[in-house]
Amino acid sequence: MSEIELSDKDLKGYIAARSFTRAIGDEIVSNIKVDMTEKEVEDVASRIFNKNGVKQHWHMRILIENDIVLIDIAPVYNDYPADYTINHVMGSNPDLEALASYAHDISIKIAEHVKEGRDSNS
Repeated sequence: MSEIELSDKDLKGYIAARSFTRAIGDEIVSNIKVDMTEKEVEDVASRIFNKNGVKQHWHMRILIENDIVLIDIAPVYNDYPADYTINHVMGSNPDLEALASYAHDISIKIAEHVKEGRDSNS
């Protein structure tokens, strides 16, 4: 795997971008409320992105061997909503694969908790 040299300017830029992103995340969280749909949460996020000049919110990096990728999608299929989250390791890396498996187990526990906390009227 090749190493990329980053200048001091690049490092400062990444740190500033991370701080900016954390602030936007905090603003999104502070603007979502109980009883909102995920679409309404998406609208809040889009409004906050637009307000802060965010034009793109997908990573621009190119995947390389041993990268870990988080996929979180919620398509509607034949009028039925679905939700799917997976962490996938590009290549073979037992440590990252174990981490992805653990994250999967945690997401299942969270989904079970959410399911238990809702009744048929929710």
